[in-house]
Amino acid sequence: MKQLSFLYKAISWFCILLLTVSSLSAQQMPEKGNEIGTLYNCNIVDTDSGEILYGQTVVVEDGVIIKISPSKKRIKKGEIDLSGKYIMPGLIDSHTHWGSFGQDSTMAAELSAEYLKCGVTTVRDVGGNVLNIKDHLKHVAEGAYMGPDVYYSSFWATGDYHIMDYDYRGWDGDKNACPWSRMFSVKDSTDQAIERAVLEAKAIGCTGFKLYINYSEEDLARIIPIIKKHGMKVWGHASQVHGAKAIDVAGSGIEVVSHAYMLADIFESRDSLTFEELEYVKQVCKALKKNDIVLDITAHISLEGDMPYSVDIIKEAYAAGVRFVVGTDYFGCAVPDEIKRLKECGISNIDILRAATLTGAEIIGQVGKLGVIAEGAEADIIVLPGNPVKNLDVLNNIEATILDGKIR
Repeated sequence: MKQLSFLYKAISWFCILLLTVSSLSAQQMPEKGNEIGTLYNCNIVDTDSGEILYGQTVVVEDGVIIKISPSKKRIKKGEIDLSGKYIMPGLIDSHTHWGSFGQDSTMAAELSAEYLKCGVTTVRDVGGNVLNIKDHLKHVAEGAYMGPDVYYSSFWATGDYHIMDYDYRGWDGDKNACPWSRMFSVKDSTDQAIERAVLEAKAIGCTGFKLYINYSEEDLARIIPIIKKHGMKVWGHASQVHGAKAIDVAGSGIEVVSHAYMLADIFESRDSLTFEELEYVKQVCKALKKNDIVLDITAHISLEGDMPYSVDIIKEAYAAGVRFVVGTDYFGCAVPDEIKRLKECGISNIDILRAATLTGAEIIGQVGKLGVIAEGAEADIIVLPGNPVKNLDVLNNIEATILDGKIR
């Protein structure tokens, strides 16, 4: 009995010693703004295939993932123990107006905190004041606050649409020639004038163009090749209202179209579609799929805007295999709401995760750099308590957001 008692005590002391050594070796999650270094024994979510790569160690240097390898049996000193945790790429909100909503550093800092809390590390601005965006990016680079990276557009419209004055704050030139927000008539312009305007937008750092409203099928046929010639992305509304219809836009060479509800060429509150309208939507969705055009759905704001017929359109687009991104068009971070709406429309967990990461990175030209946990990618990572492929609700319980290798 004495021998058993001694053995029991020895085992107990050994376990205590092992736990003590482990706790001394493992580093806790660093404080806000600090580099993370190495993440030990985490489960990596592949948001393309839905597969999980279990028990991996991720090494980060200077904001970039430099090595991913199977974790060894023992943790090394300084490594952050994420045993049992899941990691995936930071989320991308593919439809914001950051430059309009973040009008000064205080507002931008508040927006940033809200977005990062939701796990959003990158946004696409499709119409906002570029000077505000540049100020935001400058403050982030200088360490004034942490905030999402912003890929922004030059916002173009024509016809009787008047762009609001706040888009021009800080611009001292002709409002009709503002590089990031133009009232631009394609039919009244030469190809040289179009090209000059495109180059001016590129020079201020725009990633793409938001073709907002009233451009005809002929206008699109002229402008889109010139934009692409200079390596710029082409985005726009799914229907041009008084210009090209949705079926025309789907064949125009545009890369991303916004708002599922516009695929029916309807701009009013409506509960449902007629049989003829639904058949038209099916043809539009076939064209989107054929031409590999990505749909920026904006489900949440559409349903809040009393357009329930958009659910039928979303389901048709999904059934047709149209690729999509997660975009909100909302003041403040509504990505959790958007994800919930998409799920309610019958979209699978992995398709939503892919849309919020990989496809979001693709439409801004950042494949391999964003939207993926891989060597050479930016260390934009969210830490989760469970597997989001099985249960999207874990995205509502984000344990840490890592931006450019630093803890939020």
